[in-house]
Amino acid sequence: MEVLVGIIGRYFNKIGVAVIEMKESLKIGDSIHIIGNTTDFIQDLSMMQIENSPVQMVSRGDEVAITVRHPVQDGDDVYKIITE
Repeated sequence: MEVLVGIIGRYFNKIGVAVIEMKESLKIGDSIHIIGNTTDFIQDLSMMQIENSPVQMVSRGDEVAITVRHPVQDGDDVYKIITE
């Protein structure tokens, strides 16, 4: 099952970092699925930062930077993969 947790707000191609505008919480170790018109991949969260400071967990309303394995586009959806 997947739950929408955020939307890509910005992408920095040279450093492979995306900024997510959070709609729900995420934590280090969660698996995310990023989907858009030209984007579709899954990765585990190993690094998150808010204003250049590492964080373990983010909440609704936060803007968090993550490293991404593949290019993303502004407006791509970010889903948290929930396994039960």
